[in-house]
Amino acid sequence: MKKSLKTLAVLICATYALCFTQCTKSPEDLIIGSWNMEDVEITESYGDQSVTEHNGPEENETVVITFNKDNTMTQVVTTVEDGITYTHTKRGTYTLVDNNLSFVLSGPQTYDIETLDKHDMILSTSESSMIDGILHTTIGKVYLKRL
Repeated sequence: MKKSLKTLAVLICATYALCFTQCTKSPEDLIIGSWNMEDVEITESYGDQSVTEHNGPEENETVVITFNKDNTMTQVVTTVEDGITYTHTKRGTYTLVDNNLSFVLSGPQTYDIETLDKHDMILSTSESSMIDGILHTTIGKVYLKRL
């Protein structure tokens, strides 16, 4: 009887362990779905001066990005003006390697994934160059919320 209880206890523990390892989603699984663009933050630094702007969707605009399992994606921008709805759709492809997301919609773009869970995704990109011997840096962050 004790041996049966021990065996049962081991099976229950193994089942729970298997469930928790299978329930943890990989970035490849988490990214699949539709995401609403909440904000785009751009910080430009030139020497010791820095300016941050927010260039997210306008009040009458929504931007939805959908990542599909087959590595295709769409970006749908919907604008409402004077009661008329305008929709512009771009289609492209993406690749996800580690925390590096690259996609092509209108041109190649590469982002680092700063945050990715079942509710939020924050993508960032940066570039630097020397202008007249002074370092110029642009950092962009895209804030997305799952629909």
